[in-house]
Amino acid sequence: MKRFKILVVTSVLFVLSSLGLAQSEGFGVYSGWPEWLGIQYQSSSLRFGGGISFLGLGASADLIIGENQLPVTGGNELSWYFGAGAGAGFWAFLGGGFYVFPHGLIGIEYKLAGTTYSFYGEAQVGASIVFAGGGTAIGPDFATRVGVIFR
Repeated sequence: MKRFKILVVTSVLFVLSSLGLAQSEGFGVYSGWPEWLGIQYQSSSLRFGGGISFLGLGASADLIIGENQLPVTGGNELSWYFGAGAGAGFWAFLGGGFYVFPHGLIGIEYKLAGTTYSFYGEAQVGASIVFAGGGTAIGPDFATRVGVIFR
C-alpha cells in the first residue's frame, strides 16, 4: 500500500509539473505584501520564492496552472495567468509565531521584445492559519507581488 501511495503522489506531481508554462522560467526579484523583498525561481509550472517581511521571513511554492495571451502590438507579449500555492513564514519579534497561507493566485506578465526580462504583477487570496502565543487563528488573507523575471 505504501508503494501505491508513492506511485500516486509521483504521478500527480508529474502531471502537474507538465502542465503548460505560464510565467517565464528563470530567476526573479519581487516586492509586495507581506514580503517586502524576495527572490524567486521558476522551472516549468512550479515557482519557489522566499523573502523578508515585516519582522520575519516568508517562503512560498506555487503551481501556475494556466496562461492566456492578450493582444498587444510592437512584438511585446502580454499574458495573464492563474494558479494555486502555499506560503509559510515566521517572525521572532513581539512574541514570535508561525503562519501558513494556502491561496489561489492571478497575475499578469509583460514580456518586452528583444530583452531577456519581463515584468509581472500578481494577487493572491486565501486563508491564513496563524500559530502564535499558544493559540491558533484562522482567517481570510491576501498577498501581492510585483517583480521582474530574468529569463
